[in-house]
Amino acid sequence: MTSRQTQGICIYCGRATLVTDDHLPPASLFPKLRPNNLVTVPSCFECNNGASMDDEYFRLTLSIRHSAKRPIAKKVADTALRGLARDQHTRFRRNFFQGVREVDIKTSDGKHIERGGAYNVDLIRLGKVATRIMKGLYFHHYGKPLPAWCEVDAWCEDGLSDVDTNSIQVIQSYVAHLQQNSPIDIGGGVFKYWHSLANNEGDNDGYNSVWLLVFYESTAFFGVTTGRPASNTPS
Repeated sequence: MTSRQTQGICIYCGRATLVTDDHLPPASLFPKLRPNNLVTVPSCFECNNGASMDDEYFRLTLSIRHSAKRPIAKKVADTALRGLARDQHTRFRRNFFQGVREVDIKTSDGKHIERGGAYNVDLIRLGKVATRIMKGLYFHHYGKPLPAWCEVDAWCEDGLSDVDTNSIQVIQSYVAHLQQNSPIDIGGGVFKYWHSLANNEGDNDGYNSVWLLVFYESTAFFGVTTGRPASNTPS
């Protein structure tokens, strides 16, 4: 417990308990000094602390990507790699480096650029962090937490290669619609996002929304929140 804790409602689990500010996106994605426009939402200790290892994994895998060329990403990556030397990260470090290998890095049209490191990525784990960010941002923008019965899903662009053509076209149409507006930029390109309520029939409570999250101008996630039709909404 810290002096910043107050009585409130956690926007993730819905419990009335002691809460503190949870930063969105995770503050660790930024080098010090952190931007002054980080979003904060009330979170209980269990939800906040329980996400710390996933946040660490998210920071490491996104900041060390070959495509994350911004100098700010390199600073974050250097910090994340130094953190792996800590004793409490022994298992994390071993599991991560077991999947590292050297590969040919090519352009999108197949031209060889150089040899470089590649690593296995748990896309489900990355999506878990992205959905948590979406839940917090939904609360920030629309003034209410998403109920437990709402579905919240996020997909990393790297995991969409096996998605059927119709679904890809739907996602592309949503992304094109979102990008008609300027993004909200936190940290000068570290995190940009777009969002919109989806005017689906039967969504009387405004829980249907679409999101595009981009980190280090390199890794994108498309996400949706889905409410139930009014006739099926729990009281």
